[in-house]
Amino acid sequence: MYPNPNTGVFEVRGTVGVQTDVEAQLEVTNVLGQVVYRGAAHTRGGELGARIELGGNMANGMYLLNITVGESRQSFHFVVKQ
Repeated sequence: MYPNPNTGVFEVRGTVGVQTDVEAQLEVTNVLGQVVYRGAAHTRGGELGARIELGGNMANGMYLLNITVGESRQSFHFVVKQ
Protein backbone atom coordinates (compact mmCIF):
# COMPACT_ATOMS: atom_id res chain seq x y z
CA MET A 1 0.00 0.00 0.00
CA TYR A 2 1.37 3.37 -0.89
CA PRO A 3 1.55 6.12 0.04
CA ASN A 4 1.14 5.75 3.78
CA PRO A 5 0.16 8.18 5.27
CA ASN A 6 -2.19 9.27 2.50
CA THR A 7 -5.07 11.68 1.88
CA GLY A 8 -7.64 8.92 1.33
CA VAL A 9 -6.35 7.98 -2.12
CA PHE A 10 -3.85 5.13 -2.36
CA GLU A 11 -2.67 2.14 -4.38
CA VAL A 12 -2.71 -1.48 -3.26
CA ARG A 13 -0.26 -3.85 -4.95
CA GLY A 14 0.90 -7.33 -4.05
CA THR A 15 0.45 -11.03 -4.50
CA VAL A 16 -2.28 -13.35 -3.31
CA GLY A 17 -1.91 -17.00 -2.37
CA VAL A 18 -3.42 -18.39 -5.58
CA GLN A 19 -2.06 -18.20 -9.11
CA THR A 20 -5.45 -18.17 -10.83
CA ASP A 21 -7.48 -15.06 -11.58
CA VAL A 22 -9.82 -14.42 -8.65
CA GLU A 23 -11.71 -11.52 -7.13
CA ALA A 24 -10.34 -9.92 -3.97
CA GLN A 25 -12.73 -8.18 -1.59
CA LEU A 26 -11.41 -4.87 -0.20
CA GLU A 27 -12.84 -3.28 2.93
CA VAL A 28 -11.68 -0.25 4.89
CA THR A 29 -12.78 0.24 8.50
CA ASN A 30 -12.16 3.00 11.00
CA VAL A 31 -10.84 2.37 14.52
CA LEU A 32 -14.41 1.78 15.75
CA GLY A 33 -14.86 -1.05 13.26
CA GLN A 34 -17.28 0.87 11.05
CA VAL A 35 -16.97 0.07 7.35
CA VAL A 36 -16.13 3.24 5.39
CA TYR A 37 -15.36 1.56 2.03
CA ARG A 38 -16.19 -1.69 0.26
CA GLY A 39 -14.94 -2.72 -3.14
CA ALA A 40 -13.50 -5.52 -5.21
CA ALA A 41 -10.45 -5.99 -7.39
CA HIS A 42 -9.60 -8.72 -9.85
CA THR A 43 -6.26 -10.46 -9.62
CA ARG A 44 -4.24 -11.66 -12.60
CA GLY A 45 -1.90 -14.58 -12.18
CA GLY A 46 -1.84 -14.04 -8.43
CA GLU A 47 -1.05 -10.29 -8.70
CA LEU A 48 -3.34 -7.74 -7.05
CA GLY A 49 -3.44 -4.11 -8.11
CA ALA A 50 -6.12 -1.59 -7.12
CA ARG A 51 -6.60 2.12 -6.57
CA ILE A 52 -8.78 3.13 -3.63
CA GLU A 53 -10.37 6.56 -3.29
CA LEU A 54 -12.09 7.10 0.05
CA GLY A 55 -13.32 10.62 -0.68
CA GLY A 56 -12.28 14.03 0.57
CA ASN A 57 -14.34 13.99 3.77
CA MET A 58 -12.30 11.33 5.60
CA ALA A 59 -11.26 12.27 9.11
CA ASN A 60 -7.57 12.21 9.94
CA GLY A 61 -6.57 9.06 11.79
CA MET A 62 -5.75 5.38 11.55
CA TYR A 63 -7.75 2.97 9.36
CA LEU A 64 -7.58 -0.71 8.55
CA LEU A 65 -7.58 -2.20 5.04
CA ASN A 66 -8.86 -5.80 4.97
CA ILE A 67 -8.18 -7.87 1.84
CA THR A 68 -10.06 -11.15 1.49
CA VAL A 69 -9.32 -13.73 -1.18
CA GLY A 70 -11.29 -16.94 -0.73
CA GLU A 71 -10.77 -18.07 2.86
CA SER A 72 -7.61 -15.95 3.31
CA ARG A 73 -7.76 -12.49 4.90
CA GLN A 74 -4.98 -9.97 5.51
CA SER A 75 -5.18 -6.63 7.30
CA PHE A 76 -3.02 -3.53 6.91
CA HIS A 77 -2.99 -0.36 9.02
CA PHE A 78 -2.69 3.03 7.35
CA VAL A 79 -3.06 6.69 8.25
CA VAL A 80 -5.17 9.36 6.58
CA LYS A 81 -3.66 12.82 6.96
CA GLN A 82 -5.39 15.63 5.08
